[in-house]
Amino acid sequence: MPPKTHNQKGSTPKIQRSSIPKSHQRQSERIAAASASQPPASPKSSNAPEEFVIVDQATKDTNQPEDENKNKKDVCPCGKSSGGQCWVLTCLDCKQAWHQACAGLKAVLDKTAVDSLLTTWQCPWCYMCPFTKPGGHMSNKNAKAIQAKVITTAAVQSITDSIADENRKLSDMIQHLEDRIGSLNSDIDAIQSTQNAMSERVIRIADIETHLQHQLLGQAALDQKVKSLQTTLASIQNEITSLSQAPLHVNPPMPPIPSLPPPLSTPSISTTVGVDHGQVAVADILEDFIDVEEASSLTTFLDSLTFTDENGHSVVAFGAPYKYTGSRSTDEVQVIPDELKALAERINCLQKDAYCSQYPDSVKYNRPHPDINSILINKYAGNNSFLPSHSDDEDSIHPESSIFTVSLGAKCTIDFAPKSVGYSDAPSSVPCSDRSLYRMTRKSQDFFAHEIKSGQTEPGTRYSITFLETGTAVVCQPTGLMVDLTQVLLDPPGPLEIQQGVEP
Repeated sequence: MPPKTHNQKGSTPKIQRSSIPKSHQRQSERIAAASASQPPASPKSSNAPEEFVIVDQATKDTNQPEDENKNKKDVCPCGKSSGGQCWVLTCLDCKQAWHQACAGLKAVLDKTAVDSLLTTWQCPWCYMCPFTKPGGHMSNKNAKAIQAKVITTAAVQSITDSIADENRKLSDMIQHLEDRIGSLNSDIDAIQSTQNAMSERVIRIADIETHLQHQLLGQAALDQKVKSLQTTLASIQNEITSLSQAPLHVNPPMPPIPSLPPPLSTPSISTTVGVDHGQVAVADILEDFIDVEEASSLTTFLDSLTFTDENGHSVVAFGAPYKYTGSRSTDEVQVIPDELKALAERINCLQKDAYCSQYPDSVKYNRPHPDINSILINKYAGNNSFLPSHSDDEDSIHPESSIFTVSLGAKCTIDFAPKSVGYSDAPSSVPCSDRSLYRMTRKSQDFFAHEIKSGQTEPGTRYSITFLETGTAVVCQPTGLMVDLTQVLLDPPGPLEIQQGVEP
């Protein structure tokens, strides 16, 4: 950029009048006339008029506060400093300062030319050309390019604004959906709480039904015993009556010593009641229920488990908790391991077969059979281990189910004995060999107890795996939650037929 000095030849460059329009010639003449009456100006003179002073950003007072949004008229629109290498001109109309080069004045201007120019100079923003430009003029192309750019920019801005609006709408919609999801989660929690409360009520009613089932079974046995006693008593009374009505035979007296009459003969009275409750100690015994390979795999798995010591043996449990007298197993639900699932499924098929065989109408009326959900494993380590006398008569066990036990390892003998006198049952013993299975009904536990005495297990380790259903409701299908207990007691239904208004 040329320095702010006079023309190198020391004179103002001449302008060829023939090369410019007459209006521009007249404007040049007015500038020349005005320059004769103006005092000389210098780019760096402090005495020059305000419009001739060069204003550089580098020399501005930066301590004065400025409005960011206001146009800075004392600074060229380029916003840069020329470093004192360019004239700063002030527009006659808008008073906006311009660098000489930024205003399109490429020629080398001296002080006199600048002084003359400023009297009538209009900046590119204010100057309006009075003549029509030729159609092919470069400025038209530039204007079209600028217009196209402006239109493109406006379109891009419009699209950007539209996308921003859509993003805001989507954000609002997402927020609304999140609020809705939160509300639905709250509703789900409320429904779950209600369902849990209803399940607890169903379980309580199921416990009442289970208790009633046991009471009815016990009442039936008691009724049979009373009837038997009544029959025996009636027989005794009949014999006494017949004896009292028979004439007494007295021998004639013999002198001199009379003979005493013979004693009355007392009939023999049987005191054996012999009530039959219809249950057996062991319902089924299956030898070689599992093969050698499966038994070996199960034994390896059982050897890896950690058992809890109980009275005479040790235990570990899986599935639904099964609590009994002296139990030391956890109350938490333990997941049935994969190693026992296949065997549990086989046992469950036997459970279904036994139930359907006992209650054929269960298939007709689509009643669900008891399902195995609890496994108790007993470990007998050696000949001195034992199992105290007991019955699996807990109320938590399904009253119409069966209890299955698989034996692995050393052979043992289980003793069964009736729990009460007056029944026609005799003690019995059942040998349990390796890989065998025996089944007991839950009803039989009300009449029999079983045990393994010390010394009845052969040397070695024996595992007994017991499968049962516990902790669930009695298999019945009531139409409502409440059961008319009075009606049940007055008119007891058959097994598994406690329903409201539904014929079995």
